[in-house]
Amino acid sequence: MRYSLALIVGVAVGWGGVAACGQEPVASIDLRKPEASRSWQPLHDVKALEATPEGVRVTINGPDPYFRGPTVDLPEGVLLTATVRLKSDHPGMLQLFHVRAGQGTDEDRSVRKPVRGGEWRDVVLHLPPLGPGTTFRIDPPGTSGACVFESIRFDVRSVIEAQFPAPGVPKPPAGSPEVRSGALAVRQDPASFGGFAVDVDGRTSAVGHDRPAIAYRATVDGKPTVKWIDAAKVGRAGGGGEGGSIGSTLEFRDEDGATWRLSHRFAPHSPGVIAFEAECSVDAPREVYHVPLMVVLPGHGRPPFGASKGQAILAGVEYLDNEPSSSTADLGERDALRKVPSAGKLTFPLMAVQARGKYLGMVWDRTDRAAALFDSPDRTLGGSGHLMGLIAPAATGDDRSEGSMFPDAPTTIQPGAPLKVSGLLIAGDGTSIVPAVQKYVALKGLPPIPQAPGLQDYVRQAAAGWLDSPIRDGARYRHAAGANFRPHAAADAAWMMDQLAGLTDDARLASRLREASAEAAKALPEPQYLHGAVGHNTYPVAPLVLGEGGDLVLRSLDRAVEATAGLARYFEPDGTRRYRARGGDSLDYGRTHFSDEASGYAAQPIDDMLRKAAYSGDRAAVDEALRLLAVLRDRFRDGVPRGAQTWEIALHTPDVLASAYLVRAFALGYELTGDASFLEAARYWAWTGVPFVYLVDPTDGRTPGAVGPYATTPVLGSTNWVAPNWIGLPVQWCGLVYADALVDLARIDPDGPWGRIADGIAASGILQSYPIGHPSQGLLPDSFNLSEQVRNPADINPGTLQPGAVRLLVGSRARPYQFRALRSSGLWVAAPGSVDVEVDRPGEVAFTVQPWRSGPSRLVVHNIPDDPRSTSVPAPIARRPGSWVLPLDGPAPRRVTIRTPN
Repeated sequence: MRYSLALIVGVAVGWGGVAACGQEPVASIDLRKPEASRSWQPLHDVKALEATPEGVRVTINGPDPYFRGPTVDLPEGVLLTATVRLKSDHPGMLQLFHVRAGQGTDEDRSVRKPVRGGEWRDVVLHLPPLGPGTTFRIDPPGTSGACVFESIRFDVRSVIEAQFPAPGVPKPPAGSPEVRSGALAVRQDPASFGGFAVDVDGRTSAVGHDRPAIAYRATVDGKPTVKWIDAAKVGRAGGGGEGGSIGSTLEFRDEDGATWRLSHRFAPHSPGVIAFEAECSVDAPREVYHVPLMVVLPGHGRPPFGASKGQAILAGVEYLDNEPSSSTADLGERDALRKVPSAGKLTFPLMAVQARGKYLGMVWDRTDRAAALFDSPDRTLGGSGHLMGLIAPAATGDDRSEGSMFPDAPTTIQPGAPLKVSGLLIAGDGTSIVPAVQKYVALKGLPPIPQAPGLQDYVRQAAAGWLDSPIRDGARYRHAAGANFRPHAAADAAWMMDQLAGLTDDARLASRLREASAEAAKALPEPQYLHGAVGHNTYPVAPLVLGEGGDLVLRSLDRAVEATAGLARYFEPDGTRRYRARGGDSLDYGRTHFSDEASGYAAQPIDDMLRKAAYSGDRAAVDEALRLLAVLRDRFRDGVPRGAQTWEIALHTPDVLASAYLVRAFALGYELTGDASFLEAARYWAWTGVPFVYLVDPTDGRTPGAVGPYATTPVLGSTNWVAPNWIGLPVQWCGLVYADALVDLARIDPDGPWGRIADGIAASGILQSYPIGHPSQGLLPDSFNLSEQVRNPADINPGTLQPGAVRLLVGSRARPYQFRALRSSGLWVAAPGSVDVEVDRPGEVAFTVQPWRSGPSRLVVHNIPDDPRSTSVPAPIARRPGSWVLPLDGPAPRRVTIRTPN
């Protein structure tokens, strides 16, 4: 059945005009009527479509269900919303593909939203202009059970033309009221609302917006319309200082007789920090589309700063070099606009701009009545610098097309219930945006670590993932569930099940785990002990705990050297790694980047190379890896973490995985050399990863026990520039690799926040994992939607989470592997557990190993002089020049002493 505009229930034909304020739907399909779905057809993994009194019942019987839905005559050239009312047995993703004559289905012609299971939901989807004869393919949420569709309603989206007066350049006269806090000062022109200047170290770095404009809905000749108020033009400003603070007000009347009042207040907070409050009130109800509450314009009217910058950030949404925000470098046109992102995409409330050795930022108190506005450079108001602000109404994710300035429908301000925002202006020295992130954490702290299940509950959950989930195929394991992931022998599966066997208090489960571990180890060719992994966090631990005897360990050292030689081939003679497109039909992931280099693109093989070289003990391999590390340090100093996932993500895209590789490589470089510049680099890159981690609860506590804090956004971009858009969609395995790197950094930089962030990420990973009883029990979803608390496939093996989870639940000493360079004696130690050094001096070392394995294991010590006077307790079970293999028995701490000739 084709739905024409004349036949659809609730048709409204008046879709033209400035805004579709208050109109009826242009199309509304009541699926409780049997004839409404007569032409719908199952296409894939849909067992049946059945008309019921509740609506169309879709019975799903596979992982990728979809069906042909309605064909609708829609108006040409009109932006629309589709509101789909449904109830799904299971959570998942609803996706609508829109197709016209001659078109096929394509991600570019689709919209999607996550759906919570078990209750009726109205899912709002924003559509582009379509037209007559539009057919919809519908992909229902879930992979089993049923989903009932009650109705689909199409509404015209409001189209509001901005009427923003050009901002002036406030210059408060001498003697104007001011507040100071350290190097930061705000000076207020009492005759101009928004006419303030923000000074850093005595130089004006930003100004306020002195031409605020308000948009509200009114009725003219019986029709809804949008009216704009140039508030500064029609209002009366006032201001002054009292009680150590300064304030400014603006009062005015609109054309319909209401009196408005805008106010600002600034007060000292702490060195380099000034608190602000802003308010908008009106004495009659007003339906508002736009109210600027607090707007700051860094660089405006201040050449040579102006529109240039060093870096800028909107936490969780933008991480910029000197380049425009809302660009298509990382996302397609559909998703690129990020001026006013939905609140749930912001990992914490921080925006900042850095230029000419200083940063200026805004930290605000989160509220459900206002949204963040960020544009760098300022193309919104037409200023000559950048734009940071807080505006009303709030951006919720359903209220507007993502990133847009204006909502689809207005929000009402009632008399006596003013709009209010508050926050902090921050400023200081900075050659990057990192000091602004550090300042945020210093001011607001880190959230509590989420309450995760206890150790035994976690062990049962992880064991279920290894033993009784779709990733297992006998003695082989898949990276993730699904036919696209082939099973193979996996060293990490073998040793991780062995680790769980030693932790469980369930004798039967321990027996099953040990049996499966032994089978997995038996299926593993010895050359794969170093490389056969299904998890994303890998360690050279299998040769130290699997198999028998020390000779196996010595052979693994040679394989590690061979692997480093292969990794070195990624680099040019000058130590750089250059991206080259694969050619053919493959996408060129470097096409939107300003360089053929990226920090994460180079760091990934260096990290791998350095870890394998250190394990091997080969000096030449270590020296070459350190040479490349020094090049990495120098080329990307004060840079943006990007380019670590070029199998599907643009080289340009900011990426927490890049932060992870950089931290881990530089931390190990410092461990090996003691070079302070490597430690400084490790700290820097660790801070670059923080904006990807949720340090606030995006659910605002609406659902007890919901996943929120420490969930980790993977990249600030989309797969193939199209979909999925990963901003605001945590991929915890990426966060867990970052957390693993932070664990290494926490030991050498114990005063940093690294251990707590790592534990928080691990706790979130446990909560995101599928519970026991689910078909994917114990597995980690590929991504997790926070607003609807929906897990999204492909479902990943437990290996990436397990090391961090065990550390969280057992303690910081519960490490699967640790490498220590004892620089005074020159010895290097690689052990299957934590290593605590007690003595390290020329000729003598003593350290204690805390092995995790309940059975025998081994450690390796390098750089022991080939001299008969060299001794160790325990005695070596295998040796070669420079390297000894020592035995470890059971999980009890083992003290090791080694003496060598001076």
